Amino acid sequence: MIDDEAQRTRARAAAALDLRRPEEARRLLAPILASSPDDAEALALMAAASARCGEPPTVWRPYADRAAALAPSDANLLATLADLGRTSGDRAAGAYFAERALIAAPHNVRALNVLGLLQLDSNPGKALDTIERALQSQPDSPDLLVARGMALARTGQLAASQAMYVAALTENPRHVYALNNLALSRLSCADLPRASRLLHRAVAEDPHTTLFRTNMDVVGATTRRLAVAVLLLALGSMILLGLVNRWLGLAVGVALVGWLVLHLTALPATVRRRLTVDVTGWDTFWLVLVVLAVPGAITVMLTGTVPSVGFVPFYVILIGLRLIVPFAVRRAAVARGLSRLDVRLP
Repeated sequence: MIDDEAQRTRARAAAALDLRRPEEARRLLAPILASSPDDAEALALMAAASARCGEPPTVWRPYADRAAALAPSDANLLATLADLGRTSGDRAAGAYFAERALIAAPHNVRALNVLGLLQLDSNPGKALDTIERALQSQPDSPDLLVARGMALARTGQLAASQAMYVAALTENPRHVYALNNLALSRLSCADLPRASRLLHRAVAEDPHTTLFRTNMDVVGATTRRLAVAVLLLALGSMILLGLVNRWLGLAVGVALVGWLVLHLTALPATVRRRLTVDVTGWDTFWLVLVVLAVPGAITVMLTGTVPSVGFVPFYVILIGLRLIVPFAVRRAAVARGLSRLDVRLP
């Protein structure tokens, strides 16, 4: 196969990979490797195509190793292989190829990014340093900004992490991982409507990635937990504040339920439908507590007296607080942090 034709075929194979057609890429690459078994670029593409077809490392790794041996100074090719190792779950291969790429070119941005992402679980502080080295070369790269946001989140800097995702979306409003990560981060702050909207945008941009659809179920589960927490707080407040003034208890309870209704109605229908997905035993337990607290709240509102239920109202309100306080504290802290950084959420 002559060079020009081989180059065109490699380009078609790369395009097929971008379009999520790895079998087509393998079909295109096979004749090239049959006639030119030392074509490093074709070997690297074949490794990627095999991995994306679901083949184990024992199948695609020989192609990658051969490509790396043929092009030991091609930092971009090595960084591509490093990213392949990371995305295919072979972390050892990812780190190996990233380190080889950095030997060839110590400031290769993609290799630094891959290495930083691989370091997130074992050493978030080191990962942050690695990603910041890459940002020195490309300070406006959305991928690097998202990676830095992930590292900041792992080191407990949630507001700064969200600021990085916002910065990435400023550079590229359609960046799916910035949308996804910001959604999950806001979900940890009980910002359910915004988290839902961001995840819907991620799914619309990339409907083939199951991660984003799976995270919609996470939104549903968190919504369910918060809804039960608010109902427990509302009922517990109605009972306990009824000791002072039943109208005060009613006002607080209605205000909390109203806040919950407004948030639930602001959610997309797809999220509301997920509220009943994967209901756990704890979910059922909290719902039972809500049902048991309702008669006591009604009695207080109708008679102005608290029924003889011992410490149950205190348990109800304490459980509600236990469920919701971590979200409230985190949301307030992140709001202060974003205000200091002068960041507006999308």
